[in-house]
Amino acid sequence: NVTFPLDLTLNFSPGVRVTKYSITSANDAPGRDPKSWTLYGSDDNENFTQIDQRTDIVFDERQQTKEFLVGDNMETYTYYKLEINANGGEGLFQVAEWRLFAE
Repeated sequence: NVTFPLDLTLNFSPGVRVTKYSITSANDAPGRDPKSWTLYGSDDNENFTQIDQRTDIVFDERQQTKEFLVGDNMETYTYYKLEINANGGEGLFQVAEWRLFAE
């Protein structure tokens, strides 16, 4: 069984400024999809700044990609962490893809 929070981290060198990101649901069960999460940025992989938060997101289809704009993030970060706080209710977690888009 999955234990939340569950962290996914990407590292960029040099750092980038993320303006949006996307998450794609997997091909399996909707109950395994991410439902609530927080996106953080960091330069040292220890001290993180929250740059976006989503709750109660529902993926209506398998392999569905949803894009999320990062409001007023003007900072470049070396590390981006997606902290998954809840899924659709099953004991497993699954996501097909997590992408960051930078300027």
